[in-house]
Amino acid sequence: MEYAERFIFDRKIILDYLADKFSLYNFAEYSAIVLGCTHFIYYRDFIKESVLDCIDIVDGNYGTIKHLKNLMKDKLDQNDSGKVEFFQSAKNGVKSVRFDKYMNLL
Repeated sequence: MEYAERFIFDRKIILDYLADKFSLYNFAEYSAIVLGCTHFIYYRDFIKESVLDCIDIVDGNYGTIKHLKNLMKDKLDQNDSGKVEFFQSAKNGVKSVRFDKYMNLL
């Protein structure tokens, strides 16, 4: 998370970090990794590169969005086209410019 928050996506830095963290695990004992946080999608390819080919990468974002849609459908007017705004809390107010950078990565 610290790398995503600082907008660090340098391949070598991330792969070195993952190699260190993943060295604690014997991936022959696992069949999948679940990406449990929304920012992990930005590192999905690095994670896949860092583990055995037989490890599936499961992205939980689809289920999260589907659940949000179900929660919101009763709250929205059927004729409402909807509007999405992204906000990030910060000590000095709201930062919105970073979301444009993240969206461009997808």
